[in-house]
Amino acid sequence: MMAFFTGAGILIAIALVALLYPLLRRDPGETSVARGRINARVYRDQLAELETDRANGIIDPAAGDQSKRELERRALQDITEDEPSTTRAARWPAIMLVLVIPFAAILTYSALGKPSAILPATDEHAITVEKIQRMVSDLATRLEAHPEDLKGWVMLGRAYKVMNRLPESIKAFEHAGAALDEDPQNLIDFAEVLAREDKENFRKRGEPLITRALKINPDHIPSLVFAGSAAFERGDFRNASKYWKKVLARMPPESEEAQAVAEAVSRADAALAQGKSAAKPLAAGGAAKSPPTGAVAGVSGVVLLSPALAAKASQGDTVFVFARAAEGPRAPLAVMRVKVSELPLTFSLDDSQAMSPELRISKFAKIRVEARISKSGNALPQSGDLQGASEIVSSGTRDLRVVIDKPVP
Repeated sequence: MMAFFTGAGILIAIALVALLYPLLRRDPGETSVARGRINARVYRDQLAELETDRANGIIDPAAGDQSKRELERRALQDITEDEPSTTRAARWPAIMLVLVIPFAAILTYSALGKPSAILPATDEHAITVEKIQRMVSDLATRLEAHPEDLKGWVMLGRAYKVMNRLPESIKAFEHAGAALDEDPQNLIDFAEVLAREDKENFRKRGEPLITRALKINPDHIPSLVFAGSAAFERGDFRNASKYWKKVLARMPPESEEAQAVAEAVSRADAALAQGKSAAKPLAAGGAAKSPPTGAVAGVSGVVLLSPALAAKASQGDTVFVFARAAEGPRAPLAVMRVKVSELPLTFSLDDSQAMSPELRISKFAKIRVEARISKSGNALPQSGDLQGASEIVSSGTRDLRVVIDKPVP
């Protein structure tokens, strides 16, 4: 806006200069100085003639003196009235132009212009958090009155998932019924919510959803990714590698996503080559007391960020997930490093991520998994970081849940 008014002022000034210059300038041939010189020459010539006539006796001395005084009086009068009449006549029009033109320009723009055009644009239709929440609330109200709208329940379930309102999201997806099978992504969205809300619930209800999604579309990439992660968590590295390789074949080789999937395939193949077999599913009673023969020496589960602390973390912040011995050295036994944007994170920690050969998960019967969001990216905890920890569990435990729920003092 300031630039507009500055430009308008400059244009008005240019217009005034263009109009005032012809009025106020003086023609060099008509200035008072030039006229004064001409008059002085005339008076000198007249005085010279007068003196010649007196010398030749044409006029007597008394008449000559009177004529000389008359010439001097006329010369003095011309000197006191030397300002051009044109200059005096132009002064008032010039003053009027200076006053009238800017005022007239402002009035004309106010009447014919559009002042709002120079104001910063505001989008009346911009989507805000408040508008989204109101739209979701309106959708929920409408579905209570019309529960037969199955696609509406799918939409509501996804909205609640994005808002991290997981229990409500699960209920909405449960109401969707047959609409879930119309698109494999619907089933995967539901499975993701189950995995984030309750890992054990995911085993019972989420994995069948993935199977249904792959029956609808065997090449559905999100379903293949999720199927590979579920297989890896239960120790089925052969199927994990198979699912992820199918994903890798459908990705641009140079993309970052392809590199991440290739790394996951490498980990699954390495675990398979080391002779690790699938861990048996846990009984309803909880974690196993000790790893069964042939089971993976490690732990797996999910890391979640408490909704109460979500506003204190940025998507680019670093997340460290590490296992420590419940008794013994404090040095980490295995470490993962990811970003907040990857939360909730399905993790698996084992000897392949050991910090040193002497400190490995397989050498300790009891361990604890900790997770910390580092604002600085530093591995050492600092005030303001966010952290969480699991209970003490046995090596080989699956379905562990770690919630980042408190700040580092």
